[in-house]
Amino acid sequence: SSGINAEWPLRPGEKSKINGAKINVDNGETVEYAGRAIVALMNDPNLMQKSGKTITTADLGSEFGFKDADGRTHHSLRCLKTGIGMRYPWLGAVIPSFIKIPWSWIVAAAHHYY
Repeated sequence: SSGINAEWPLRPGEKSKINGAKINVDNGETVEYAGRAIVALMNDPNLMQKSGKTITTADLGSEFGFKDADGRTHHSLRCLKTGIGMRYPWLGAVIPSFIKIPWSWIVAAAHHYY
């Protein structure tokens, strides 16, 4: 056993708990969004330039202009707008979504924290 207590699968609108933390998947990506990311990669003539890199589905959505099945646009975890907006929605509303935090900063912060 992995030690994770989770009810699976989570569906939009359902609330669940993982190790006591409440998880809300209402704003999550659908499987169709991940599928659109794969199709976009398959049709990218510069696919080999992305080889070996960490690329999120939200970054691909931004690059290729696709949206989720329900019309939503997802912002990358690297997006400053998303990070600030989680804590300060009023400030996140005025930050442009194209400002991204470099992966190297995120990795360095994670290694420093842990």
